[in-house]
Amino acid sequence: IYISIGLLALRTYSKNRIYLFSFIFFLAAIAYATNIPVIVAGIVMDRYNFIPSLGFCLAASAIVIDFFKPTDFNTLFKNKWVVFIITLYSICTIYRTTAWKDKLTLFNRDISHLENSVHANRFISVEYINKTLFEEQDNTKKEMYMKLADKYADKALAISRNSPDVFEAKGICELYKGNDRAALYNFNKSMALDSNYLSAVNYIGVAYRNLQITDSAYYYFNYVMNKEQEFSYSAENLLELLYKNNRLKEADSILNLLENRFPGNERLLQKIEQLNN
Repeated sequence: IYISIGLLALRTYSKNRIYLFSFIFFLAAIAYATNIPVIVAGIVMDRYNFIPSLGFCLAASAIVIDFFKPTDFNTLFKNKWVVFIITLYSICTIYRTTAWKDKLTLFNRDISHLENSVHANRFISVEYINKTLFEEQDNTKKEMYMKLADKYADKALAISRNSPDVFEAKGICELYKGNDRAALYNFNKSMALDSNYLSAVNYIGVAYRNLQITDSAYYYFNYVMNKEQEFSYSAENLLELLYKNNRLKEADSILNLLENRFPGNERLLQKIEQLNN
């Protein structure tokens, strides 16, 4: 198809250069999303298609002008076929644009076409988790969102059990429901697939902390803290665990270590002040 369009654009070059320009514009813009340089995520295809679509619009407009040969542009919009085409494409554009209100509207619009995509089901599961944990919601909505997160995590696991991200999402759902042993199972599966996926390893510590297995929680929080390149949740979890269990000398030693690693870190200074208080 591309070769045919390219040859046609070359053939019409002497009469109208806009066709060749549009074709090159389209190809250059769409090249990244051909899955040749990298594999791209289909769920955000609109983003990849948007700039190339301008080349398509240029060519389509040139075809309309060449075909109807208007004496001025106003005559174009009196032609019933032009009006029909514009109306049809406008409806399609408005319908698609409404899907981009936020991530959830986009994922929910597209998920029916992506039943076999691990990544799509993981995306929507994580989005519902974030909505539950990090946005102000009433308890009814939180329960509903977490059920949906659990549902899509299960769908992703049914497709493939090779994604550490999916096992982490499933573990968070179990953690939220209070099923700490089930959560621990999923977080361990995630770590087995990728020991450098530190978010899941931190959650192993959280599950052990909930189960009152303090030494194991301490180990995993410390494991993540030593690998992270910034002051983050694992260090906070470790410090709070030490303070809670009155292991103040160890906490003080770790605070000194963290201050040396991240001098002037505002979040760390706030944590020090909070813990001291």
